[in-house]
Amino acid sequence: MCRAVWRCGLVMAILLALAPPVGAEDAQPDLATQTIPPAAAATILGHLVLDHAGEEVGPLVDLLVSRDGQPLAAVIDAGGFLGLGVRRIAVAWKLLRFTSAPDHIQITENLSLDELAAAPEYAGPDGSVIVVGRRPGQP
Repeated sequence: MCRAVWRCGLVMAILLALAPPVGAEDAQPDLATQTIPPAAAATILGHLVLDHAGEEVGPLVDLLVSRDGQPLAAVIDAGGFLGLGVRRIAVAWKLLRFTSAPDHIQITENLSLDELAAAPEYAGPDGSVIVVGRRPGQP
């Protein structure tokens, strides 16, 4: 019986040590909030991307950012029909143009459909990321 009481006391001590301090769940982080009206901000994920001629390329599905938080590329589901034949292409961020329309953001990239069709998919076989861009000196 003495061992059972000792074990019970040991279990209780462990549980008390692991429990959060009293009132910890009531502590609020020191955060500030800001309210942004819907017309002042937009999210770009899921928006349709157009090529420079105004043809539909596909939706923007992901963003690639550098370790310091700078945007590097936009991943676009290019081509296909009803989800078949879609290829994911990472287009260099500097090739994208964002223009504001009354009810949405329009995203245009500076590559033709032929250039996108010839581009490799963004995920390399070794896990590397392949970003499509222009050679230096080209617009």
